[in-house]
Amino acid sequence: MEPRSFAGWLSFLFARVLFAGAPDADTRVRRAHLLVVLLLPAAILYPTLGFHLLEPDEGRYAQIPKEMLANDAWVVPTLQGEPYLDKPPLLYWLVALSYRTFGVTPEAARLVPAVCVHLTILAVYLIGRRSVGERGAFWAALLLSVAPGFVCVARLLLLDGLLTLCVTVSVLCGFEAVRTGTFRPMWW
Repeated sequence: MEPRSFAGWLSFLFARVLFAGAPDADTRVRRAHLLVVLLLPAAILYPTLGFHLLEPDEGRYAQIPKEMLANDAWVVPTLQGEPYLDKPPLLYWLVALSYRTFGVTPEAARLVPAVCVHLTILAVYLIGRRSVGERGAFWAALLLSVAPGFVCVARLLLLDGLLTLCVTVSVLCGFEAVRTGTFRPMWW
């Protein structure tokens, strides 16, 4: 049956051509897979966060949240007393919270991107299992956990880990919103 209106064609294109895949019926989380996806990245990422901050970027991104805490100024980030408006402040806020919780150390600063990358791996697994199945999602998360470039980014105090998490969750939620061909506003 062919659609007769423009809206009908859009709906047909959306649900039958672009996103024609059916959801995987088996969406159960296997405990062994989830345990591997949680523990393998943790074993790779967290033990090695304590080396000296690399200049210039890591030193800058560590100093800004330190000044936020010292001056109790959370709205406008500063670097050496001057406003630093080059990057969005979310990473600085998270690092400042990490400093407040664990103390001002390189480990506390690098914990934020490591946790972001770990959450990215978990998001790939949890949402991937709904779209490509348990086996494919597990292997995707496992390979992402040991990808050298991805692991290196997670160990450095850079914006890349947080940006990767935000983009991954956005793309995967958008995919989940259109996966079944019906509008699902909670995922949008």
